[in-house]
Amino acid sequence: MAKDEQEAPAGGLSASPRSGPAPLDVIFSASGGGAVYFGGAWLDFGDGERTMVCRPGSGCRVASATHTYSQAGTYRARLIGEGEGERLLLGSVTITVGH
Repeated sequence: MAKDEQEAPAGGLSASPRSGPAPLDVIFSASGGGAVYFGGAWLDFGDGERTMVCRPGSGCRVASATHTYSQAGTYRARLIGEGEGERLLLGSVTITVGH
């Protein structure tokens, strides 16, 4: 966890599948626990790409996103709620991509 992130009590992240050969299409299910985040909630895929899963100022419930990992490696996907001056880690999952 980055030092500017705090652990949040609500929320979570799941992924399917969690491993396989490249290119690997992964479906994520993200939950913000119904909380409202000033800066929205973002799904960071761990490979330099990210997508917004909850709009700023809206109640963040369950959202889904699909991402393709094209390179072999181990990635830590994180769901982050952005508040005013803070980032809350809502959940994380490890994805393993083979050759």
